[in-house]
Amino acid sequence: MKKLMRKIVLSRPAQNSIIQYIQAYRKYFTDLYTDTGIFSEEQILQYYEEQTIIREREILSLIEKSLSPDEVL
Repeated sequence: MKKLMRKIVLSRPAQNSIIQYIQAYRKYFTDLYTDTGIFSEEQILQYYEEQTIIREREILSLIEKSLSPDEVL
């Protein structure tokens, strides 16, 4: 049986909520690790920047997975 791909479209408020969460996540760690005097500060900031991208992908993937059942009756 061939599976049909369904397209999930998020409403503007849902998109804005995700964007706000990601921006707050990024800001929290940027504020926390900026101007600390830690010798590896730049590496820490880069790590959390990468984690921000990963979190956003995880959120979108989870939404898609949750809204795309294997079978629709």
